[in-house]
Amino acid sequence: MSAPGTPRRATDRGATLPVVAAMVVPLVVMVALVVDIGAKRQQEAQAQAAVDAAALAGTYSVAS
Repeated sequence: MSAPGTPRRATDRGATLPVVAAMVVPLVVMVALVVDIGAKRQQEAQAQAAVDAAALAGTYSVAS
């Protein structure tokens, strides 16, 4: 790496592609985890709503 302010040589090459490629994998994994956790919580909320509705229906049927 050159000191700041010195001109670049023709042999100086950046390592942008390997760094970006290495960061894409963890990013995709994190996005997949967020989507999976969101879907799981949505299913749990839907199941809880069904259980609550069944409990209310049972209560109303016993009360009448």
